Amino acid sequence: MNINIKLTEARQAVGLTQEQVAEAMDISRQTLSNWETGKTSPDAERLREMASLYGISISAMLDPDDTDTLIPDAKTSPPTQGAHVKTSKRTVLALACLAVPFVITIPWFWMIGPGNEMGFTIVGTGIILPIMCGVGSAVLSAGKLLGNRSWLCCIFYAVMADLTYLFTFGLANRLFGNAPGVAFTTWFSRCLANGISNMIIAGVASVLGYCIGAGSAALASRVGEFIRE
Repeated sequence: MNINIKLTEARQAVGLTQEQVAEAMDISRQTLSNWETGKTSPDAERLREMASLYGISISAMLDPDDTDTLIPDAKTSPPTQGAHVKTSKRTVLALACLAVPFVITIPWFWMIGPGNEMGFTIVGTGIILPIMCGVGSAVLSAGKLLGNRSWLCCIFYAVMADLTYLFTFGLANRLFGNAPGVAFTTWFSRCLANGISNMIIAGVASVLGYCIGAGSAALASRVGEFIRE
């Protein structure tokens, strides 16, 4: 039995899709597809990783005369254990990428002294926040940390950048300025309107970062496949 056939049958035996395996191994689905169709072959390290992921022995995977590939090896870890660990790490990293721009920017506003609001507007929401959103989008798209829905990070960053005005200038005005007497819905709509510039800048930065990250990941994958061929 050819190794590419064994790879396919072993994956199917543990009920994993190509997308799940590719995500657990930090590779593209196309790379895994190429291995399973015999277009290219994984290196020894990748074979060991798949053997552990599928719960089979590496010798059974490499031996063309061994037909027991689909029988889990008691010495290996449970098939999905490695996938679960990697998924947890990816989830933590994804949440960090999404939260860090706003965890830094919003508290910063409340720590600065009165009279520094203009500096915060220029440096905080005009420079630092868009850069962090762009970097976060690049990491999320390059690592596909949100799977096939990684593009949603651009919308998230744009919306949160708009809300940043509400949680900084808008809330300060509500608590200490002239806004306490204004109806909540009116105050809320004004905050959203005033935050549109933040939303546009952060949104554009996020889209650019996403494109750079996705393009870099695709290029790295192609180069890696070319080298292994």
